[in-house]
Amino acid sequence: MNNQRGMLTIISGFSGTGKGTVVKEIFNTYKNDYSLSISATTRKPREGEEDGVQYFFLDKEVFEQKIKENQFLEYAQYVDNYYGTPKDFVYSKLDQGISVILEIEIQGALKVKERFPTHAVDGEEEQFEKSDYIWVCDPVDGTAMYARHIPVAVFSLA
Repeated sequence: MNNQRGMLTIISGFSGTGKGTVVKEIFNTYKNDYSLSISATTRKPREGEEDGVQYFFLDKEVFEQKIKENQFLEYAQYVDNYYGTPKDFVYSKLDQGISVILEIEIQGALKVKERFPTHAVDGEEEQFEKSDYIWVCDPVDGTAMYARHIPVAVFSLA
């Protein structure tokens, strides 16, 4: 086990802005240093998807119970399905000294930022002594003006 705790990095932006491209480049460059967080969802698996690989697939009742038990860093509901970031998965990786990337939509990133506004916070949230927020924006649509709410770094893929 690594003696140094991993760092939480959140990569966020609107759909289609290139979050996946940034994540892919990070993994190509630093493949041994990062783990991509696996989200939980209530949607049905698509062909070729495996539980615990692309997503943790949960029944709606189980997901809602986990919400009540505060087991997600963030969660949201899209098109009648829940999506969320399981705390246990993220904490486990960070404890192993592995930095974790959350590739999440803006709604989720703002929820995480609200819960963990600084590098040192009280109580259970001390888990995140080191964190970065990265906003990926489309230079054409003017979303960069919203970046002040989230990032340590802003990337434009123009």
